[in-house]
Amino acid sequence: MSAEEYKYEYFNVTFPREYVAHVEINRPEKLNAFVEHFPLQQSICTPAVKDKKNEIPLTTPTPLHTIRPNPQNRAVKRLPQEKRKSPHNLTTSPAPPRMWLNLSTIITRLSTSPNVRCILLTGAGPRAFTAGLDVQAASTSGVLATSQAPLDVQAASTSGVLATSQAPLDAARKALHNIHHITTFQACVSTLETCPKPTIAVLHGICYGLAIDLSLACDVRLCAADAAFAVKEVDIGIAADIGTLTRLPKAVGNASWAKDVALTARVFGADEALREGFVSGVYRGGKEEAVAAGLEKAALIASKSPVAVVGTKELLNYSRDHTVEEGLRYTAVWNGAMLQTDDIKDALMSGLKKTKPKFAKL
Repeated sequence: MSAEEYKYEYFNVTFPREYVAHVEINRPEKLNAFVEHFPLQQSICTPAVKDKKNEIPLTTPTPLHTIRPNPQNRAVKRLPQEKRKSPHNLTTSPAPPRMWLNLSTIITRLSTSPNVRCILLTGAGPRAFTAGLDVQAASTSGVLATSQAPLDVQAASTSGVLATSQAPLDAARKALHNIHHITTFQACVSTLETCPKPTIAVLHGICYGLAIDLSLACDVRLCAADAAFAVKEVDIGIAADIGTLTRLPKAVGNASWAKDVALTARVFGADEALREGFVSGVYRGGKEEAVAAGLEKAALIASKSPVAVVGTKELLNYSRDHTVEEGLRYTAVWNGAMLQTDDIKDALMSGLKKTKPKFAKL
């Protein structure tokens, strides 16, 4: 598999070991902070197709409420100018990327690749895994942007937005847009968890806000000794909503500590993270040593039976959210099918011969 297949502005995707994919968040000049520029009232993008003479490319932003299924990925025919109507004053220039949508796309693609069995997630540069959401960008043109100016009702009713049903969204509609934004963001981060391949986060430097969300969605967390963690959302006036408050108490098993760091937004270091079970390894040699250790662990996992590895992740995640009885029952049903794999024979024979097993691709 070539890295040429994965070209994204803010992510590097490489394949440093057999069956191992390395995804690097690549915005080091901004501490790898995730950027998103869209006002919620505007638009999202649909898949791109080749632009032809009488067609609009599907990368043109489409209002949320006018999206229709397009399973054939066909181009949209261009209407004559005089017949085109827009229910809102929307920009039609190609929208800038939402980093988290790109990350979700990358992980989803890797999750179905037969050439990938384990995924490593890191941050570029020496200073940060990620500083979280780019608050400055989000405050000016994204989800944290301030509301619109007061509306002149009389003027709008005669010749303005009210006359053409283009009024600013009311509170309920804004809430629905916010819910859509949050749940989409949550789903993108959750691809790290729902991906059947194990995911390993290697953390270093600044690890604030979204860094906690992303790493908690991963299966294994390692860090350099210089890692500084914080659930920062309360410091900008919101409750963490992308996964931290849901996953952190389950990951560490200490509700008091989880509430402590979430309510205070205080910074905690690598040793405290290790002590509380947030990470499973701390590396004193800095980022380079931590990433090397992550690659070794990923390569070790990738050398195992992919059927067994996928099953182990599935059963662990299921059991975390269910009773022991339900987990046992699900395990029995799962292995009722998976015990029929040839990987068992291959693993046993390689053990007897003291050779490295070679398992078929998924």
